[in-house]
Amino acid sequence: MRKSLFLFFILLLLYGVSACQKNSDSTAGDASATATAQEMVSRIPEDIPVMEGSFNLRVSSSGNDISYRVKAVFEKVIKFYQEQTITMGWEQLGGEQIMSDSITMQRTKPDRNMSILIAAVQGSDEVLVQVMIASR
Repeated sequence: MRKSLFLFFILLLLYGVSACQKNSDSTAGDASATATAQEMVSRIPEDIPVMEGSFNLRVSSSGNDISYRVKAVFEKVIKFYQEQTITMGWEQLGGEQIMSDSITMQRTKPDRNMSILIAAVQGSDEVLVQVMIASR
């Protein structure tokens, strides 16, 4: 009986050490993911709006291609980009191409053009945003 109790405590101790190790690895992974996310955010040009609460952020090394998802109402995301691009000095270029669950906007500045695709993600409360910037 003592031997069984001893083995039980050893196994319990090993399990506890293993759980702590997994938690430590997870914390290191979270820190790495946070550093990567901060690095991506730092690549975004200052005059490119990104909605608060964005996730799955992807930014090219040049900062010219940005994509993310956000939990929001589709129409609110459209309004956000219509207002914020003007606030940040962008002018509308041509008409906005609207479909039932997506819209493409074109904006311009003297040195760059920007294309914004906003699309509702079917079967969810998420909206996908893709921004592409090209030099003129």
